[in-house]
Amino acid sequence: MTISLRLVVLLLFSSYCSLICAQQPFIKLAKGPIVFMLDSQGNVRHVFKGGVGNVNMNYDLGGRLTAIGDMRISYNHDGTVRSAGSSDVDYDIWGKVRNVGDVGIDYDLGGRIRRLGGRGIDYDLEGRIREIGSIKIDYDHYGRVRKFGDEDIDYDLSGKVRSFGSLNVGYDLSGSISKIGEYRFDYHLDGKLRSVSGGAAHGAGEKIMWYYYTIRQLNRD
Repeated sequence: MTISLRLVVLLLFSSYCSLICAQQPFIKLAKGPIVFMLDSQGNVRHVFKGGVGNVNMNYDLGGRLTAIGDMRISYNHDGTVRSAGSSDVDYDIWGKVRNVGDVGIDYDLGGRIRRLGGRGIDYDLEGRIREIGSIKIDYDHYGRVRKFGDEDIDYDLSGKVRSFGSLNVGYDLSGSISKIGEYRFDYHLDGKLRSVSGGAAHGAGEKIMWYYYTIRQLNRD
């Protein structure tokens, strides 16, 4: 496929994705304790450190997350993530993530992630992620994720996630997530996440930030 034709295909799929990507979970890529969350188009949307119990977040003057506890995050001139901790992020000429450390990422002709390391990513006819490796994802008739693997997801009347598996989700007066299970989330005045605390003995500890960013995505925050 020529570069110009490939560019047209990518633009068409990107436009379509802008309509449906908000209804999909992110794709998780873990490198030791460092976790990258990518959308189906190969953009790094969030970076976090797994296994947090009590940790603070720091930001630069541009509002970009630069540190989670002792883990540092750096950026390229275009604002894309360059590294997190000891993991470097490499991009192709289209600006899509090609490698995170030694984990390679492959794309289909529409520019969607098709394989991440040893895991395949499958989509349904509407372009939504249906499987991530062995994890199946089901949607309700509103197009919301209702089941992720073995965990059911319930929503309140406003459309926000009320529970994810066995974890109940609470919100503050501004609508930001304030509690997931036994974990509490505090924010700066500008709404950026400041700290995560509590729940050290809870079984969700290794995944709590994955739950946090996944719930935010499902809430379309």
